[in-house]
Amino acid sequence: MSMKIETAFPGGNVFIEDINGFDILLTRDMRNSASTWFYWAFRAIFDQIGEYHFTFTTSNLLSSCGPAVSYDDGITWEWLGYECTNGSRNSFTYNFDGQKSNKVIFCTGMQYLPIHLEQFIARHNGSPYLSHSILTYSRKNRPVSLLHIEDTSSHGEKKHIFLSSRHHCCEMMATYALEGILETALGNDETGRRIRERYIIDSVPFADTDGVIDGDQGKNRIPHDHARDYGEHPIYPEVKAIQDLLLSEKQFFVLDMHCPWIYGGAQNETIYFPGPEEPDHAERLKLFSEILEKYSPADAPFYIGNHVPFGTLWHTKSNYSQGLPCVAWLRKTCTPVFAHAIEIPYAIASDKKLTVASVRALGRSIAESILEFDDRIKN
Repeated sequence: MSMKIETAFPGGNVFIEDINGFDILLTRDMRNSASTWFYWAFRAIFDQIGEYHFTFTTSNLLSSCGPAVSYDDGITWEWLGYECTNGSRNSFTYNFDGQKSNKVIFCTGMQYLPIHLEQFIARHNGSPYLSHSILTYSRKNRPVSLLHIEDTSSHGEKKHIFLSSRHHCCEMMATYALEGILETALGNDETGRRIRERYIIDSVPFADTDGVIDGDQGKNRIPHDHARDYGEHPIYPEVKAIQDLLLSEKQFFVLDMHCPWIYGGAQNETIYFPGPEEPDHAERLKLFSEILEKYSPADAPFYIGNHVPFGTLWHTKSNYSQGLPCVAWLRKTCTPVFAHAIEIPYAIASDKKLTVASVRALGRSIAESILEFDDRIKN
């Protein structure tokens, strides 16, 4: 028997402590982070049918749906199920029966990587509305993607929308929702046409491009992470370029998309907005939230009651002692109508098991909500 574990692929992250027959001991790699977090991903290559037991040396690494698995090298994903963990947050069992590929990628969640962005762009190849360019280059000289949606044949003044994700590079589920917004904006239905008539959309799906590809945690990166880098002297090229982009035009709607802790707690298995300090922004967030609650899909529900007001739980001034995140910086720097972060869980949202399809549908509901919000807001 020579079962193998690999991490030499985009997003790979794990240390192999021991392989003893069907029992595998692993440690997730905390490189470049000042505190513990929960991201991991590895490829297992099975050469013998049997029940394999994977155990991590630390706990709190598994969602309430267990690990995510991919049988096609990380392109599509499904949940293995919490039952495979036997109630543990640091171990799971996988039964290799030879019916599926012997190469299986296991991950904290349903990973979204550059290959998925490439597939999205390919699906819309030839669209007169979508352009893909390089925003800047990362610290490791990788191109940072910028997506731009604009209908140049539709005249009249248009408002600017900006969407981002992966300021914490492991927060993959948020990018599926971002993709759902973009997919809606490119659609040939009435909603897509209305969006293109009113807005110009810019989007940076991978704010920490190096971290996404390298498989870093991203959270609490040393000396600070991308989501604490906004201000006069950003150290990350992506952040500097995003700041310049945001200040180049008056922004109507800015949404920075995140994922919370891996499971449980007061809010980690709900979709929610962290509330702003500023009363006027709080009022507009309340209006948008009322609209989103109406439009959100049944299998990825949003409830306004799940908000985390500023000054409660983790969302306090001390949490931002290292620096400001994108939307807080923008609210203090200029006058966007709407500039907020949204937190989208990895696996469970208000007792519903999340999938790629349901999170993309959430993205569509966000796009629909923007239109109604615009109709109702007093600019």
